[in-house]
Amino acid sequence: MNILFDKFPDTVCVNDEAYQIETDFREWIRFAKLVEDEDIPWQIKCRLLLRLSLIHISEPTRLA
Repeated sequence: MNILFDKFPDTVCVNDEAYQIETDFREWIRFAKLVEDEDIPWQIKCRLLLRLSLIHISEPTRLA
């Protein structure tokens, strides 16, 4: 893949399920700024980061 000419993929496969992803560099700059912002509580950051990074989540993910 040539990042100067080829389009980035818009999905990622996790557990045999395809999820749409954001590949626009501006969105990832926002992502980095959000991670670095110490004024935002980590619970809100987690929710916002999921919303920013995954366009569609089929069901809530639960960690054991």
